Amino acid sequence: MSKFGEMIFRKHLSAQSWRTIGAVLLMLSHYVGPGSSFMVVVDESKTPAGSVIFHGAMTNGHGRQWTYSWSSTSPATTRSLFHLSSDGSVRLKRAVTQPCSSATDWPLTIDAYDPASVSAGVSRVSIPLLVRFKSCGGSAGRKRQQQHLSQSKLIAVVPAAQDDDRVFNEICLRRSELIVTKLDSYLPESVRKHCLTDKWMSSTLNQAVESSGVDLVSTESGCRPGRSVQSHVRYRLNCSMPFGDGIVESNEMEVSIRLDPPPPPDVRHHRKRRQTPDATFSFDQPVYVTSVPEERERGLQVILLGVRDPPPMGVSYSMVAVLDARSQKLFAIDGQTGSITTSAKLDRESMDVHYLRVTATEVVSAEGSAAGSRQQQPRSATATVQINVDDVNDFPPTFEQSNYETSIKESASIGTAVLTVRAKDQDAGANADVHYSIVNPFGANEAFRIDARTGVISTRLALDRETNEQYNLTIQAVDQGPVQERQSATALVYVQVGDENDNYPQFSERTYTVDVAENVNWAENPIIARIR
Repeated sequence: MSKFGEMIFRKHLSAQSWRTIGAVLLMLSHYVGPGSSFMVVVDESKTPAGSVIFHGAMTNGHGRQWTYSWSSTSPATTRSLFHLSSDGSVRLKRAVTQPCSSATDWPLTIDAYDPASVSAGVSRVSIPLLVRFKSCGGSAGRKRQQQHLSQSKLIAVVPAAQDDDRVFNEICLRRSELIVTKLDSYLPESVRKHCLTDKWMSSTLNQAVESSGVDLVSTESGCRPGRSVQSHVRYRLNCSMPFGDGIVESNEMEVSIRLDPPPPPDVRHHRKRRQTPDATFSFDQPVYVTSVPEERERGLQVILLGVRDPPPMGVSYSMVAVLDARSQKLFAIDGQTGSITTSAKLDRESMDVHYLRVTATEVVSAEGSAAGSRQQQPRSATATVQINVDDVNDFPPTFEQSNYETSIKESASIGTAVLTVRAKDQDAGANADVHYSIVNPFGANEAFRIDARTGVISTRLALDRETNEQYNLTIQAVDQGPVQERQSATALVYVQVGDENDNYPQFSERTYTVDVAENVNWAENPIIARIR
């Protein structure tokens, strides 16, 4: 099966964007409607038969050989007026004297096909054109144009995993895996030559466009059932104006890409026997996963990469960060050996995983490079490296508070929760697993205990305010890293015991005996006894 994408170009015109190719004016024309085409405006009075009006060629890098043909959707009347050369250029077949007599707009669609990419990569690109002769301009022509709007299409094949773990009826992508490489390379030559693209971005969940290589990549790993998945990408296209005040127009584009699953294993194996020699120039696997400890000095080797059957002249390696540009400054690659090393100390708490795209390019002789023949084009291969940063126990636990204060009634039953303390550790794994204990559990503090995992402090004995009305506990949090590397922290907990009306009044004596003189003057309220 193949991965199929539809590239839909849309924008709103704020001014006309014309580009002269000899006597031909080329502009990207986009109107509100179901889709859009590249518009070629021809000045019939200055364009003789045989003139090239549009270059639709794809890039021929890495030995690619594109074949061009008219799509079956191109009307026969239009094809009778224009010729498509083997190099993808569109030419005017004959001189035109009355171009507006039969039609105002002439729709065409170029199909570019690369048979060497049927098992992996982009194999077909469909380019819609709309040719208009200069004398046929006007609003009426624009209305007719909307009837001929079509969508550019891009067909590709999802790379299959080496272990054949991808299922025929589902689409699986790994994190940082390439979906479509170099999106801008599938624009026709005339557009690539006279326009600039930037601000590529994906509006699809778990997908992103890398600005450095304009690659559509997956940001998360996962599988989705079904025969296709839709993706959406936007970017901005700037086309210069060769006359007037030289204003450069900014146009927002939208790309819709349909992803299909890879072909079944038996089909892939059959196609492998028909692949070109370029297929042997590749890495052993598309994704490498390795790990490196944090806080090590720069220069630590992470991984050594190499291609199969390296050519006699050697291989040149380069590297670019994927998903997060910060990774670019933290790693370096030896251009000759493919060895990746650290360029600085790594901090797992700042960034725990890095993704790098490594490209291996064949080194060719100066004579072969100067010859420029298709056979001498340097081959290249790419692979993704996932670097997991292993944690080092470099952070102690930290309590939310250094001092806690709480209260509890003395009548509270045994097992009553008093307070919950929490400590966090920025490390990972066992280094971040915190256990709690009471440092001073002796004496009066024996009335309390703490859950080692949750930090819940509760009573283990009955409380008596009359015996002890305040408790001072010291709580310790210890991570569970290697014993010799464990780190800890402490916090103080003050527990105030509240009084309860739990005692009856009692006299100090059961019987009181008092002697009173007979001549006491009662009018003076004399004290004869004190009872407690």
